[in-house]
Amino acid sequence: MIKELTEQAIEMMSDWPSSREKQRQFVLAYMASGFKNATEAARQAGYSIKTCNSIANQLLTKIDFFHVQEVISKLKQVFDERSTEMSVASLLEIKQFHTRVLRGEEKDYQLVGIGMGEQVVKEVPASLRERQKSADSLARMVDPVANERALAEVENLKAKNAGNDTTESVVEDYLNKLEDTIDGLE
Repeated sequence: MIKELTEQAIEMMSDWPSSREKQRQFVLAYMASGFKNATEAARQAGYSIKTCNSIANQLLTKIDFFHVQEVISKLKQVFDERSTEMSVASLLEIKQFHTRVLRGEEKDYQLVGIGMGEQVVKEVPASLRERQKSADSLARMVDPVANERALAEVENLKAKNAGNDTTESVVEDYLNKLEDTIDGLE
């Protein structure tokens, strides 16, 4: 994201004269810090250690530096929007979570009776059911092609056993359970 913003910043400041090079460097350093440390950005831009705090303040507030403030405002808006977009869990994060649940590393909380009708909230490992759900979700993410093959196999078994009255109900029950399992994976 910073690389993308840097390209935008450079483009926005492309018409600045060379006399504004330190201001340009300030904008890039401030952006790289996530718009958090203006004093450090001023120091990185080449301003003296003694004056970098006041220079940073001036660059961000004085009307003389409106061109700096305008670029920073636009970049910060894009930065905030992209940060919000990126706060959505990635596929890798989802897979890592399901793996931790599957391995019993994630904890859950539930009420546990301590006698005489009293209960306390205790941390407990994920239930077997939750671990199975995570395994199913993870399997679906890892190999969606296998899910399609399993569905095709169920249909083939149904077709083969359609006329067999003696085992039809047993096979049908099995196939229904298998279909439910596969449906849970989709």
